[in-house]
Amino acid sequence: MKNIYYLLLLCTGFLSAQSGTITVSGKVTTDKEPVPFANIYVKGGTSGTSADEDGNYQLQVPAGSATLVAQAQGYRTQNKTLNAEEGVDQNVNFILLED
Repeated sequence: MKNIYYLLLLCTGFLSAQSGTITVSGKVTTDKEPVPFANIYVKGGTSGTSADEDGNYQLQVPAGSATLVAQAQGYRTQNKTLNAEEGVDQNVNFILLED
C-alpha cells in the first residue's frame, strides 16, 4: 500500500511541472475523525491520489471546471465541483458519511 502511495506522489509531482494545473489540497474526515487512505480523483480524468493516515491529501488538477470525487470503503462517495482558475490553488475538504 505504501508503494502505491509513493508512486501516486511521484506522479502528482510530475503533473505539477505541467502548465495549466492547480494544486488542490485538503482533508477527508467523518464528522469527527480523519478517514485514512481515502481515494481522491478527478471524475473522468487521470489525476488521483490517496489521503495519508491523517486524511490529508494533495492533488494536481487541470485548470477549469472539474469534479473531485472522494471515496473510501465503508463510506458514501462524495463529489465536489471546482471552477479552478489557473494559478489559484484551492483547499477542498470532504466529510464522508458511513454507508
